[in-house]
Amino acid sequence: MKTWLSPRGELRHILRAFFYYRRGLLYLKMRFFIAPCILRITKPLEKPKTRDDFSMHMFFGKRDFLMGLWSLASFYRVMPELGELFLHSDGTLDDRHRAVLRRLFPSARIEDAREFMAKHGRLLDMYPVLKRFRETYTRFQVRIVDQHFLSGKKYRLFIDSDLLWFREPQEIVETLRSGIPTPLMMSNATCVRMTFRDGRETDDVISRPNGGIAFYREDQFNIARATEFLEKSDYRGKRFGDQPWLAWILRPALLPEDTYIIKGAITERVVVRHYTAPQRPKFYLLGLNLIWRAILEPYVRH
Repeated sequence: MKTWLSPRGELRHILRAFFYYRRGLLYLKMRFFIAPCILRITKPLEKPKTRDDFSMHMFFGKRDFLMGLWSLASFYRVMPELGELFLHSDGTLDDRHRAVLRRLFPSARIEDAREFMAKHGRLLDMYPVLKRFRETYTRFQVRIVDQHFLSGKKYRLFIDSDLLWFREPQEIVETLRSGIPTPLMMSNATCVRMTFRDGRETDDVISRPNGGIAFYREDQFNIARATEFLEKSDYRGKRFGDQPWLAWILRPALLPEDTYIIKGAITERVVVRHYTAPQRPKFYLLGLNLIWRAILEPYVRH
């Protein structure tokens, strides 16, 4: 199974690892020798559900397939409260990818974004603006619609495929056990603004949340605000951001920036790090290298 990007993309990451991070050999080891080992695990990585009212969602494709597997493995290693797992394909996962997912996460529900409208479009019949968006917009931001309407659970957790989890997310666990009084999202290092059709930009409150983690109760997903945002935006023309859209819908509180991080070193206090696109080599260099043994050890034959 191919687990690499395009030759140009891989070369860019290799050069960055050698000449920017000065740890090229470690990157080659982690990316091309250690990381693929997860594909050879024959036992499930998932753990039994602890709650029937809770769903967990990840959206990914073949480009970030390997990262997604490690991200999920690191999540299961530290998360004590577990619900039903939904794995949302962007349409690029083939039968070989699906076979790996079924082996490692046998109870997961696998959904394909290309099939959403044909299989589940009726769920949007009462929401014409959302339905039109889902029918006409083809990029990954449609994941918000898919994840929300397929869950069927009271509590929903969206997690990106480029996260690595290092310690128990106590804030998430305690919030879940308290019934999620307020939605939660990660915080961006800086405000990421989106421009509406009238030229106005999202303010600091909407621009600060990061979509790497979003955690909410079903009734906190405000359909009226979801519709309002789409009507204000020019998603067929100008850049459309799912992070400000989700923040507009949820009006979340932010998880602590010093333990749910996007930048900075992995200290003994860090719970999770989000390795956003420019930092992808760090996923292997300054993240996976710290926890891969702990993840693989239970599955290694002695």
